[in-house]
Amino acid sequence: MKQQRSLLNKPLSITSGYAVVNIMGWARQPITNVGYDSVWRARAIAHQFRLQCWVLQALLVVLPLVGRGQGYTEGVSLNADVLPLSIGGPDHASSFRAFSIRASVIVPFFLKKDKSQALLLGAGGEAVYFDGSRPGFEVKHLYAGAPVLGYTRQITQKLRLTGIFIPTLSADYQQIKGSDVQYGGIVRGVYRVRPTLALRAALGYRQTFYGPIYIVLGGLDWQVSRKVRVFGDLPANLTGAWAATPKVNAGFDMAANFSTYSLSVANEYVRYRTFLAGLFCEYYVRPQLALRATVGYSIIRNLEVYRRNDRVTGGVLDFVNLGHSPTPISPAISNGVVARLTLSFRLPNP
Repeated sequence: MKQQRSLLNKPLSITSGYAVVNIMGWARQPITNVGYDSVWRARAIAHQFRLQCWVLQALLVVLPLVGRGQGYTEGVSLNADVLPLSIGGPDHASSFRAFSIRASVIVPFFLKKDKSQALLLGAGGEAVYFDGSRPGFEVKHLYAGAPVLGYTRQITQKLRLTGIFIPTLSADYQQIKGSDVQYGGIVRGVYRVRPTLALRAALGYRQTFYGPIYIVLGGLDWQVSRKVRVFGDLPANLTGAWAATPKVNAGFDMAANFSTYSLSVANEYVRYRTFLAGLFCEYYVRPQLALRATVGYSIIRNLEVYRRNDRVTGGVLDFVNLGHSPTPISPAISNGVVARLTLSFRLPNP
């Protein structure tokens, strides 16, 4: 099967929770059908939704934004998560639930007719609601919102560079202050080794209430065969996908997430750090509309409340604390299952 040139110039993703902004490149060929190529494009974008879940949660945090795949751009994305949660211990034992919704949109403004350069403008948001008895963890709502400004350029036929700046406001939104805004940015390069293999690297920085996060990612996008593809940006995410039919693909996902939210009560903040491993299945409802279901397990889940001045010393390198870690003032929340439903609308490139 003929490989399209833009197959490996993928977008970067950003989101809160898990993935939501895609922003890395666009293909020049139009969509002709919803075959195996389209399925791969979809998964590539869904994946890039995580580099910036990661980057806006670790830019890495807060929105899902655009994606590019071969022949189309991921213009709009909507995510819904359900998380059964539990608190252990004799004084705090209880079970409750969390529900989250994330939405994002991003638009490329091409600066040249050959689409080698583009400005990236978008926005994304997230809302989290906790329901049920949860002694020691009295948080009820969390919100996040962010505009996105970026620039992407094809340096050579094999190399594309993209830079993204994202100021994020993540809090309970009861008393918003200027100090609640956190800034972050990331620079990413994609180098195509051959038509079926690309290597990726990213460097970034993000402010959080927990401390500064230094982002260092290394990744690949490997078209193993006509139906099998492996791609990811470690340690943020890794995906293995299999195209079962022209409209259906399935596989495994591993994704990390890190975000913080300011609380108006008692000058505190919430840290949410998780590593999710799961299985997904995606179906094209229409040629440009994809519905994906994921069921996974949080191998790591830190949903904790801290005092505002409690910060890690030295910052965080990806997910590794570089110094002394502060002690949370809330009880530990157990690891557990996560169910996610994602609806993505993909637009043909102009």
